[in-house]
Amino acid sequence: MVESASVWPDFPQQRHGFPAQGSRLFLHFGALTRAIALRISSISASLRPPVKTLLLMRHAKSSWRDAGLEDHERPLNGRGRRAAPYMGKLLAERGLTPDHILTSSALRAQDTARTVAQELAYAGPFEVTRRLYLADPKTYLAALADLPPSVQRPLIVGHNPGISELVFELTGTELDMPTAAVALIEVPTQDWSSFPERGAAKLAGYFRPPKEDKKSKG
Repeated sequence: MVESASVWPDFPQQRHGFPAQGSRLFLHFGALTRAIALRISSISASLRPPVKTLLLMRHAKSSWRDAGLEDHERPLNGRGRRAAPYMGKLLAERGLTPDHILTSSALRAQDTARTVAQELAYAGPFEVTRRLYLADPKTYLAALADLPPSVQRPLIVGHNPGISELVFELTGTELDMPTAAVALIEVPTQDWSSFPERGAAKLAGYFRPPKEDKKSKG
């Protein structure tokens, strides 16, 4: 019978047959490898540009029933009153609670924003502004620029075509934004007053309420 030679002939053997000093060597090597990996991960994270997230939402479906109302004062219809809480719950389920809400002063936009905030149990800043009423992308960006740098995930509730155009302006993606739809955008910036070049942001999510039968009331 041929006896097998020990890989570590000069080291004393442990109970399980593995060299004691060799075991310690491997343990030290493993700890060193983990420390290097953590350091590399830390350096990589520090080199990545800071990213904020932006929630862009078009107001829920509004009513045209009262022809005497000014456009600014039109309320949500039945479909809109169902879609707004649905979207609020959807955002809550995905952990997408904003830390600042900014909405157009139009009644349909305010009602949408307040309903979403209620479903999110949101208690943060809630800002209503006339300048987002039927605003263009440039005006939305100007409103965002006024937000403090500490805001990480604002929710903006506004109107089409401005909201859809803003998504394209930021991400370069043409996106259908039906009523109550939400676009989640990752913006590589530290400060809302310093937006990256056109198309540099990333469309990270897109949510919309389920389609309803056209025969549904409201």
